[in-house]
This record gives sequence, C-alpha cells and structure tokens, in this order.
Amino acid sequence: MNIIMKGSEWYKKDTSYYAVYYTNNYGDLELDVITNDFDRWLKENNKVRVNEGQETYDADDFQLVDVEVFSREII
Repeated sequence: MNIIMKGSEWYKKDTSYYAVYYTNNYGDLELDVITNDFDRWLKENNKVRVNEGQETYDADDFQLVDVEVFSREII
C-alpha cells in the first residue's frame, strides 16, 4: 500500500476517492472509510465523537490512499 498523502494535505475540490487509514494502538494501519469528501467525513465523524464524549480527530491522524473506482454499464 502506498500512502499518498496525510489527511491535512487533501485538497477540498478533489473528488477522487480515497481509502482513509489510521494507525491503531499497535502501530498498524487500519482502514476506516472510503470517501470522495475527506473533509466532510472528518467533520461528521468528529461530531459523533463529541456527542459520545470523545476527543476529536485531526486531519493528520489519517493517511489517504488513492482508490480507483470503476463503473460498469449493464446493457
């Protein structure tokens, strides 16, 4: 897996899909979500965390990996 950027490097107008990983307590990367709007996902995720009494995440807590999305038309 090639990490292509930290969460804070994500550009708002980028509509590419990214697999969003975080480093767990054992130092391993774990997949959290695949999204084409990292900023929105992070804001929504942090709202849930605040409501649960947890600390919010920072964009630098995540690593993004480019995901190729294919579509198929059924004829």
